[in-house]
Amino acid sequence: MEVLNVEEPVIAVRVSQYPEDKKNEFLCLGRSNVGKSSFINTIVNRKNIARTSSKPGKTTTLNFYQVNKEFYIVDVPGYGYAATNREIWYNDRRIFKNKTIFKTCISSS
Repeated sequence: MEVLNVEEPVIAVRVSQYPEDKKNEFLCLGRSNVGKSSFINTIVNRKNIARTSSKPGKTTTLNFYQVNKEFYIVDVPGYGYAATNREIWYNDRRIFKNKTIFKTCISSS
């Protein structure tokens, strides 16, 4: 598939901010500092659409990148970084529990 268009991300910190257009969403999940944002940049063939950092724990929101106006790639906060505040991590988990696609990904693996 050729990526022709990637829109600036929709940034969400609560369920009410999720895109409502019912397009497919592909979550990019993983531990902190393993290259999730770099992976997204590679997939969409853009250098800096998803911000990267050498310091773990920089992504703190759900970032929805719309690709070719067809689907979203969602960059989510990493897990396992020791300096992450437990309350922040718990709140992120509550966001994921409300995300239907997350439940689908977990149950289909």
